[in-house]
Amino acid sequence: MRIQKKRGRSGKIYRRYFEVKTVHALKASLDQDGFLSKVRIDRHGRRTGGKPCARGALYKLLQTRIYLGEIVHKDASYPGQHDAIISNELWDRVQQLLAQNRVERELGSEARVPSLLVGLVYDETGQRMTPTHANKKGVRYRYYVSQPLTASARSGVPRGRRVPARDLERIVIHRLRQFPRVRSRGCSRAWQACAKGGLDVGSS
Repeated sequence: MRIQKKRGRSGKIYRRYFEVKTVHALKASLDQDGFLSKVRIDRHGRRTGGKPCARGALYKLLQTRIYLGEIVHKDASYPGQHDAIISNELWDRVQQLLAQNRVERELGSEARVPSLLVGLVYDETGQRMTPTHANKKGVRYRYYVSQPLTASARSGVPRGRRVPARDLERIVIHRLRQFPRVRSRGCSRAWQACAKGGLDVGSS
């Protein structure tokens, strides 16, 4: 009975997120339904939970592989001894939507440097490459990564790619300058992306 209840609660959150598309909208929808976090009582008798779910908790829940019937150890996932609570199809759809929303935030008005090739780059296996970044000692480094790597560890995606964004964008801009009259759909989109980012791709 407890397992079925947990399956229903978690499945509802995953399905609702896929319906409403953002975690902000998910929280608002769950709050409207009176959905509360699980009540827990520790060994000292202190009670926690039983409150509206915080957005941070929802983000974490939507990326927890235990609901796929897996366990995670040191950033790698393995088949668990428990049944999956959600389907692989729903998991994949939710992870894709989470990644897409991260990209849109990255490209929003507050993004210091736009990722010019979003939606245009794929790795050799056909996986879309998603913009991401890392901060090291106060310096921001941008990358394009194979989309599966946004939800899984490197060990689970051995053929996934992580490419420095500036290097890839320079190559594309150089090619566009060499072929200023190309009118293919892909090149036109790349031209528009570069123009939007304020970069001159006129012939050199």
